[in-house]
Amino acid sequence: NPLVIENMDGCMEVPDALPASMPDATEILPRVLEPYAVSPAYQQIHRFFTVDKGFRDPDLSLASMAGQLSLSRNKLSHNLQQYYGMNFPEVINRFRIHHFLELLKEEDSRLLKVETLILQSGFQHKTTFYLAFKRVMHTNPSTYLKQYRK
Repeated sequence: NPLVIENMDGCMEVPDALPASMPDATEILPRVLEPYAVSPAYQQIHRFFTVDKGFRDPDLSLASMAGQLSLSRNKLSHNLQQYYGMNFPEVINRFRIHHFLELLKEEDSRLLKVETLILQSGFQHKTTFYLAFKRVMHTNPSTYLKQYRK
């Protein structure tokens, strides 16, 4: 597949360092807009993403997340927009891509196929991942991995 860097065994080759020109994993995480960081509703949503890692559920939808948090879909959608300034898919994709980038740093990930890391990050399909990655990182995964490798 030309969009990923894999060795002859089909395993991903993990680059050593990220060039200064590319954003790192923490730069793509949604940031809470002030003064919402102290809001109990924000804390509940933040816990869902950071502690529970609910974004890793490939079947996650606005409705299912709202149900898990005992909120209406409209309230959750409003809260995400208010707290992060982003809609549901953008928030979820940013957490998933962040997770993917963090997995790249793990020693064990060197033995895994890119597709495995994509699935472990919560994406159901490579195509969805590639589109989201390009939108968030402003480059395709192949280019990113090549730059990361230098």
